[in-house]
Amino acid sequence: MGDEQISFLGISYGSLLGQIYAQQFPTRVRAMVIDGIVEAGTPGVEAATAQAAGFEHVFDAFAAACDAEPNCPLAGDTRGAVERLIAQVESAPLPVEGGQIGPGELPLALAVNLYGEGGWPDLSYAIEAGLDGDGSQLGQLAQDYMSITDFDIYFSVSCADQDWPEDPNALLAAAKAAAASAPHFGEALVNDYVRCSVWPVDEQPLP
Repeated sequence: MGDEQISFLGISYGSLLGQIYAQQFPTRVRAMVIDGIVEAGTPGVEAATAQAAGFEHVFDAFAAACDAEPNCPLAGDTRGAVERLIAQVESAPLPVEGGQIGPGELPLALAVNLYGEGGWPDLSYAIEAGLDGDGSQLGQLAQDYMSITDFDIYFSVSCADQDWPEDPNALLAAAKAAAASAPHFGEALVNDYVRCSVWPVDEQPLP
């Protein structure tokens, strides 16, 4: 880009790109902030499974906090409410403007506000509304997740940077296995990378 030095903010997968850049061009870094370390050399399925487990861990904290808060609309049975919502959208997706909230969209809606405790109240109200047949709040949360980054670019990078199974069936099987440690996020999150098994560009895994 013509810059002698860069100032870099790396969040999530961007943390890995920053690490690799700093290793290769240490004198080119003026300042670098790394938030959410991704370890280089981790196979793709392993990394995705670990991310799903992370979401599951925070979900457990969210459910416990909601159950302990009398003003939380799901208090006393937060986990049961989410289980009912999952079953509900699997049976009949909730219509929302421009689409629906089904089994593919719901994990995104649940995940986005788990990044920080400040989003937990909105998540609880969205779940309550969804159980009442109103998917609008969940739809907005799913859109918020999709707005985090340009996922076309994200997958074009991560599918090439990491080692993925060449057989899509192997990846789908790994997704089912991920559900053992992350029942709400494992299968959906790992399944999202099935495209990497059929990616038209050869992998060049990072060291």
